[in-house]
Amino acid sequence: MSETAMQGRRFGWRRGLRAVGAVLRSRHTYTACGILAGSVVLAQVGPPVWVGMTRFIGRPYCLSYSDVYMYPGGAFQRRGEDWIEVPTFRNVDVSYFDEVERTTDYIYLVNTPSRSNVKVSAITIRLPVCGGTAQVTVPSADNWIDAHTVWR
Repeated sequence: MSETAMQGRRFGWRRGLRAVGAVLRSRHTYTACGILAGSVVLAQVGPPVWVGMTRFIGRPYCLSYSDVYMYPGGAFQRRGEDWIEVPTFRNVDVSYFDEVERTTDYIYLVNTPSRSNVKVSAITIRLPVCGGTAQVTVPSADNWIDAHTVWR
């Protein structure tokens, strides 16, 4: 191998490092890193700030209430002042609910049909406003039981 070829091979990696150093010292590289860092911070901080801001103004974080909440076996539909539960495969058997309360997180529905068992005389369902897991409770229970996933 000739002397000039050896020098080219020996000093070629140094030129490569110099080129990489020039790119890293470039203004564009700093700008790109700043944009990337800002995006990561915004992705981490943005959602909690959004939820806090919408709660402060008294709105759900999805900004609106829905009149229909579906689940795999049917749907809860608002019809005027009342809500009905319509199963997908049994259009005859519907349940009627009264809306008791509406918060930024949940819509509370009460079903009070005539039942002989006093412990379960009223069933309360809370539907998550922006979708999630609906929960059920009865007056004799102190806690909420997860029922099924609902979506808007």
